[in-house]
Formats: sequence, C-alpha cells, structure tokens
Amino acid sequence: MSQSYSKIAHKADDLTNTDYFKDRVDPWKNWVFTFSARPKKEVSTSFTVTDQSEWKEGAEITSRKTESKVSVDKYDTKTHWTFANDKFALKLERDDILKGDVHLDADVAVESKPAKDEWKVTACAHAHTKDFSGVRAFVNNHVEYNQKKEVLYKQGLNIAHEGKHHLGFYFEHDTKDFKRLWAQLGFTPEGDHSGFLRADLQKHLVSLGHIRKDTKDSCHAVEVTFNAAEGAKGLLGYPVEIKTGDEYKLSDSTHFKTSLRAG
Repeated sequence: MSQSYSKIAHKADDLTNTDYFKDRVDPWKNWVFTFSARPKKEVSTSFTVTDQSEWKEGAEITSRKTESKVSVDKYDTKTHWTFANDKFALKLERDDILKGDVHLDADVAVESKPAKDEWKVTACAHAHTKDFSGVRAFVNNHVEYNQKKEVLYKQGLNIAHEGKHHLGFYFEHDTKDFKRLWAQLGFTPEGDHSGFLRADLQKHLVSLGHIRKDTKDSCHAVEVTFNAAEGAKGLLGYPVEIKTGDEYKLSDSTHFKTSLRAG
C-alpha cells in the first residue's frame, strides 16, 4: 500500500472537495454519466459526460465536458489515452523498474489543449524503500515543462514508522522560487480513525483533520484550518475555516457524497 505524502490526507481532501495542489477550485459536478467496457483483458475503455458549474463574476456558469479514455496494459507498460472536448493526453506508466532495497516506478505524460494553445510534458518517479527497523521512506519526484519554456519541479517525501506514524514534506519550485511549501504529520492506525496535522509554510495556514469510517458503507471527514496571516478573517470574523465531508454507499452502483465549507 502506498503511503506517499499525498495519500495520508487524500480521503479527507476527496470528501471535502479540496485540492491543495491546484491554484483554482474545479467546477462542481451537477451530474456525471460514465459508460465503461473491457473488450479485452488488457484493454479498458470509458466514456464520461459531466455537467458542471462554477461562479464567475457573480454569475453561475454551466458547461458540459465529454471525455473518452482507452487504457492498455501490455508488455509491462500501461498506456492511457485521453480524448476530451478541451484536451488530448497520453500517459505511459512502468512499474517495478527497480526492486530490492529501493523500489522504483515511473511515468511520462504529454497533454495538449489546442484551443488555449497550451501543452506540457511531465516525467515522474515514485520510489520507496523496504522496511528498515519499522521505518520506510516514500519519495515522489515530478518535473514539468510547458509551452512557455517554464520548468516546475515537485517533490513529496513521507517517512512512515510502522505504517502508522508519518512525517512528510512537499514543495514546488520553478527554478526561481518556491511556489508551494508544506509540512505534515499523520496518524493512520489500523481501524476506523485517522488524523493529520499539516501546515502551508508560505500562506501561514495550519490545519487539523480527522477521518472516521463508521461502516464499510460510510465515511466522514472534518478539517479545521487556522490562518495565521496578518489580517486574515474567516468564520464569524475569526481566522478559521471548517470543512466537512461525508460519503455513503447506497448500493454497489450508487454513492452519495456531500461537503460543506464555512469560513
């Protein structure tokens, strides 16, 4: 099981509809229709239609996105093709490049948005060590190059002890300055509860989160964020934001998810 930096609080971010790795909030989804098929054992396909909305200049803007995907798993390499109404993407993944004391996986990808005349190429390496007296290290390195000839380097590091206690760091650097700089503590015991404490060292944010799984069909998350920046205001005029998220599995094919943000 991967215990990379982004995985420790991933479930909380998913439930509260939060993505700290993006500069803007994605449109919310009104409804999603997906059709998937597996014509061969090593080939899978899907077609998705998403109706989404977002606020722009005080007005709600609704749009519809279509996306087709084809994935092929053959010759020890996974190939993913994406054809959407706003972009084209190709990704190649290779697992088990190295085995032993250090395990290494890697992937490369290219993405093009012709309407915006944008493109980018990315290369990623995912490594983790074997267990040394209960301690393991997980490192993710990511390099991105785009049409503006800009280079962005990202790295996430997580040190795990007994698979339960975690110390992690994450940063993004554009060869000139840090764009993001995070530190994180995590606690993921075997059971229904887990928690984390993380800090955005650039924006002066400190967050305390908790994830609880009541049953196999329901999960809940809450995160309280304190903004230490000068003059910051949030809930009831205090520099605090509260996010909650809930997910319920109503049947094998039906899931219900809701989130709330105050502050």
